[in-house]
Amino acid sequence: MRHFLLLLAVLVLALLAAWVSVLRQGPGDIAMYEPRPWPKALEALAAQPVGASLDGRIQRADRAPAAEALVQTTVATDDQGGRAVRWAWTDSLGRFHLDGLSSDQPLVLVVLAADHMPASFDVELGPGVPAEELVWSLPAPIDEVEVLPALEFGDLQGRVRRPLGERGTARLEVLLRPLEVGAPTPGDAQAMAFLAGRIERRATVDAAGGYTVPALAAGFYEVLVLPDWARGGTWPVLGRGSVDHAPGSTQPQFPVVLEDATVSGIVTDAGGQPVVGALLLASRDDRVWPPVQSGADGSYQLVDLDAGPLHVEVLAGSASASLDLTLGPGEGRELPVTLPPLD
Repeated sequence: MRHFLLLLAVLVLALLAAWVSVLRQGPGDIAMYEPRPWPKALEALAAQPVGASLDGRIQRADRAPAAEALVQTTVATDDQGGRAVRWAWTDSLGRFHLDGLSSDQPLVLVVLAADHMPASFDVELGPGVPAEELVWSLPAPIDEVEVLPALEFGDLQGRVRRPLGERGTARLEVLLRPLEVGAPTPGDAQAMAFLAGRIERRATVDAAGGYTVPALAAGFYEVLVLPDWARGGTWPVLGRGSVDHAPGSTQPQFPVVLEDATVSGIVTDAGGQPVVGALLLASRDDRVWPPVQSGADGSYQLVDLDAGPLHVEVLAGSASASLDLTLGPGEGRELPVTLPPLD
């Protein structure tokens, strides 16, 4: 029994030694299954083409090299509309080189050069044109951009004057509209005035006829005077003038003289008696002045009227009358109103 166990141990050790020897030989020594016959060898993959290339030169209109200009184009990358950008900078001689282009598709080269507007050139790739003849000329450079003069701002002290003996000037409004002397069209005038910093400005006139417009840009302005009830509007114009505003100048500004017209009178009935509380409405086309009422003695006064035709409606209960007249600048018209008798 003892000899049997010893023989078994020797056999196990021999098997272990054989297995270790096989492991040390590595997998390269192990025979692989090889079918018969072996399949046909696969063809090697073809290398992807890098695309066509383009060598060219960019020159300016005077034939000088366009150095450091950006030359770019786009090429299709797939059938679904994908695009890729190819670009290069020109050297000191205006030369450039582009790779990865499509030889079967026309190209559009876009050139960005200093002092020039972007330029584009159509290119047909293919045999026939030597590289040294691929030269593109840029259009003339853009004109130097004019620099606007420095803007000047300053407070404007202005005046409004009424003829002696008439109403005061408190709460009137002044509208300043920029003007451009010599501008060919109104649109050009507005653009030129805006670039010079001139915009419409408004100010309130005090009882002494003075007004102040702070930080007003230098230049020419039309001055329109409006009544207090028309603030923010453009009508009716009670006086017009112009001003050449020069900040820091000691030259006096001439006042704008008001030329507003008035209509006044007494409203009476058919018997010659004054009518109290008659309503008077002045209008022109689709514009209406604020209504006024006749006083205890039948008197009334329509004010803040500008020159031109005027229609006046007079209403007193069921009685009414209408009048048409034309006023001149600054005119004061006496207009008595007699209401017709009631039926």
